[in-house]
Amino acid sequence: MSAKNYTRRNFIGRTTAGLAGAAAFTGVEPVIPKNESPAPGLPNEGPVYPASSFATEVQRLPEEKIYDYHKRLSTAPVHISRRDNYAVKENDEMQLPDTGWSIFWIKGSGAILDNAVDDFIDYLSVSQNVMIDAEPVTDLNNWKRLKQAVVAGTKDQMPGCGLELKGPKDYEIQVTPNNIVVCGYDQRGAMFGLYNLESRMNLREAPFLHKNLNTVRHSLYETRMVLSWMGWMEFPDRFLSHLAHDGFDGIYASVYANPNGDRTTAENSTDFYARSLFTVRMQDPKRMRDLVDRASKFGIKVYTPICYQYVGTKESEEGLRKLVKD
Repeated sequence: MSAKNYTRRNFIGRTTAGLAGAAAFTGVEPVIPKNESPAPGLPNEGPVYPASSFATEVQRLPEEKIYDYHKRLSTAPVHISRRDNYAVKENDEMQLPDTGWSIFWIKGSGAILDNAVDDFIDYLSVSQNVMIDAEPVTDLNNWKRLKQAVVAGTKDQMPGCGLELKGPKDYEIQVTPNNIVVCGYDQRGAMFGLYNLESRMNLREAPFLHKNLNTVRHSLYETRMVLSWMGWMEFPDRFLSHLAHDGFDGIYASVYANPNGDRTTAENSTDFYARSLFTVRMQDPKRMRDLVDRASKFGIKVYTPICYQYVGTKESEEGLRKLVKD
């Protein structure tokens, strides 16, 4: 296994029962904290564990301070080194060589697919040390004849591919020793198909895939929506990218409530929701537009309430239409 840049918190947090769970997971006998001195060379702070190889290694992990997780989601690269240089390809696997392959897609057919292809190129370079050439094309009618290639597109762009795809976000993956094909029902399907390849190689810790892989994945949910736990109004691009890689395709921007800063709600309004939002701080519709534009590159839909006191006049209707358009 390759070395990981774990911290104490995320190493233990990934187990099911703290130190005992981690020990069971790794096959090391669990230890119980006691009032004993730490192992030589270790800082004398926090819980003290009796000397053991497992406890020693856990205590050597760097401390993760509060909110480090937030900082990592908003600023750290989405892709990190994942390759185990000692991994050996099995007989039923194919390997993406370090150089010599290309990725083909119809550039400009959509921001989601363009962004997903850029992400996949970056992933192979950073995580697997594989350099793949970008080969934008005007059509994919000859997708079956492309060799030493990754081909990414939608079923409408690739005749004869994706016949079993039924709805948005579905995708099909075909792998042979000479090519890798990702066919989505739509752009988001192609994006999630490329992310699936990344996950498979992450799990394998090498640019290896089953050489006869042929799988169709159907989306189980129309929308997987999440709030932001980063902070008020915080949806940085890195965070949006993490969400997309984790399978989320919708965000509920409830912190944008009253994005237009509407102050027309009467003090005597009987609408409880309208009155409760009357004092929400002023917002600029351009900020919401910016979020929609940035999220769309990752195939993420934005859901938010729009607060407006509609009174039925021509001017009121025009104002509401302008707000929604903005």
